[in-house]
Order: sequence, then C-alpha cells, then structure tokens
Amino acid sequence: MFYNNRSVEDVTTGGFNTIDHVARRGIVTRGVLLDLPAFSSEDLSADDFSHGSVAITVDDLERVRQAAGVKYSPGCALVIRTGFLSWYRGQNAAARQQLSKDLRAPGIEHSEEMARYLWDSGASAVVSDSFATEMWPPDWSKDSEPFGYLHRVLIGRLGFTIGELWDLEALSEDSLADGIYEFLLASAPLHIPHGIGSPANAVGVK
Repeated sequence: MFYNNRSVEDVTTGGFNTIDHVARRGIVTRGVLLDLPAFSSEDLSADDFSHGSVAITVDDLERVRQAAGVKYSPGCALVIRTGFLSWYRGQNAAARQQLSKDLRAPGIEHSEEMARYLWDSGASAVVSDSFATEMWPPDWSKDSEPFGYLHRVLIGRLGFTIGELWDLEALSEDSLADGIYEFLLASAPLHIPHGIGSPANAVGVK
C-alpha cells in the first residue's frame, strides 16, 4: 500500500499520487539548508561527505541543523548539501564513466531512525545534490526491509517529495556569507499525467 491507502495499481494505472497533482499548483515553501561540508566534523571532513557510499546519520543532520541555527517547520523542505555535485563536476570523463558502472553516492542512511526523524521534523520534502538523496547503493537484503531502499518508505508510505541532483553551490556560498540557512523555495514540476517524477525547476530566494 502507498500513501493515502493507495495500491500499486492505483498509482501505475489510476493516476493517484503522481506528479501531475503537484504540478497543478507547484511547490512554494520554506527551505532549510543543511550544508554538511560547511559544518564538517572531526570524524567526517568536507571531502568525506562528497562521494562514495557515505551514510549521513540523524546525528549528522542534527549537528548541522544546530550549527546553522535553524529549526524545522511544518511543510518545510530539508535541503541537504553533500558536495557530491561539485565533486562530480571536477572529475574527468574516465572517472565519470567508471562511476556510471559502479554507482555510489553519499546520502541519508537506510534506517527506521532516519525515517522517523524526517517524519517527526514535519517536513514535506527532502532533497540533495546527489543522484539518490539516500546513500547509494541501497541495501537490498531481506533483513533490511523495508528501510534498505528508503525511497519506498519516504515516497510510497509517508508521502514525501524527494529531489535529486540539485545545484546548491550558489546557495551554499550565499548562506556561508550571511549566516542565514533558510530561504523561500519554489518548484514547478512538469505537468506529466500519471508521471512519477519531473525536473524540479526549482529556485531558492533569499
């Protein structure tokens, strides 16, 4: 079963919980930037967060949130910068091709604790600058179900919107300069009937 008690058939053929419902009005909400490289710790440097299968824990997010001096609010979007996109842009063609053969990326950990944390935050969306938002690859083992592939829990069961590969570099630089890690977030997904995703067409305003 999916969000709002919908079945797989409701989603795949009935058009329930699909992107066109969001596209009709778009998204305008408060964004909270959780900039991990900007607030790296002794255990994890800015470079450690940027690439490889690095699990971002609840403690990591809380530490950065507190360091940035922000609070969550109902319906806000948690915007997580790992540094992945910036790192990727710095790689040559051979390194990029190798990554495509063995996909790995930093992201939120696969755990019930993380799902609970995001739900309890009151947020409606979680996005990042990596290609999966959650750590990649997922944990496909039977023992890890249902949290080994967090997309299914966050989108399918809790109704979150997820964003991937967002360019957060200018926002990071601006926030570092003025010390303000919250902003107005607007996103206009494409109106694709029965679509399961869309380019975000997102902009942050400070």
